[in-house]
Amino acid sequence: MRRMLEPRFPSIEFIELEDGERGLEHFRSADWFTADQADLETVLISDINMPRVNGFQFLESLSDLMIQRGIHPDSIRVAVLSSSDAWSDRERASEIPIVDECCCKPIDSDKLQRIVGEGTASPAA
Repeated sequence: MRRMLEPRFPSIEFIELEDGERGLEHFRSADWFTADQADLETVLISDINMPRVNGFQFLESLSDLMIQRGIHPDSIRVAVLSSSDAWSDRERASEIPIVDECCCKPIDSDKLQRIVGEGTASPAA
């Protein structure tokens, strides 16, 4: 995913974390992740199937953390990726307040660029 996005969005810092537990640690320890910094352009792409803490648990916990810190759900753009095309997975993901979009894998580069582009400034030409 990173290889598809970095050339198109050279000014964006991409952070990859191996599982939901690491993702929660990252956001809990991030001093920029506060209500007064909510204007940062943040796009989060999460898989549903992850080891240790799955995508649903990660996103529900992240949503709770945002509420605790006074961060509005629209402050970040969240897309969920799933290898499952089950309606129940999409429905569960859409019930998490911070989730903007749920996509089935594989995701093509145009759709991925659209997701990132909608949450950030215009991509490089």
